[in-house]
Formats: sequence, structure tokens, C-alpha cells
Amino acid sequence: GIGPAMAFRAGRRWWFGATLLGGRGEANFGGVAYSTDWVFAPTIDVSFAAIERTHGQWLVSASLGYVFADEQKFAPLVFAPLTFGYRSF
Repeated sequence: GIGPAMAFRAGRRWWFGATLLGGRGEANFGGVAYSTDWVFAPTIDVSFAAIERTHGQWLVSASLGYVFADEQKFAPLVFAPLTFGYRSF
């Protein structure tokens, strides 16, 4: 999925934000095509700057999200990914 995100710095090492993801998944397995309908997945994000540099920070992030999809075809899905990445400024 792709979509806009924003975060606010709540202290020297803490960031709080939200992401609005949207997308559609497609795959081909054993000659059979699989796909999802368009889905929408908002998340709430919390990040901690584990390593600080003068030009940015390496962040450890935890998110909590929910996938909105056609509930007649798909079960509701709550997801909580943990990520590690770089934010420059």
C-alpha cells in the first residue's frame, strides 16, 4: 500500500504520527490469479530515536493499524508492525 503520513516530534527522541495506507494486492500462484479489492488501512505510529546523528535519526517504530475491506469476503484485520528506519532532517 501507499499513502500519506505525518509525524510530530514530541521530544528529543520521541515521534508520534499517523499513516493512511491504501492499495490492492495481486499474486499468481500455481497458475491461479489471486487479488484483493481496494483496501484502506489507517495506522497510529510511535517512534523512538535509537541512534542520533547531526543530520538525522535511526528510529525504532511500532504501529497499530486496521484494514478496512469488504467484510463479506475478508475477515477484519488488525496489524502491529515493528520497523527500523532512518529519518533525515
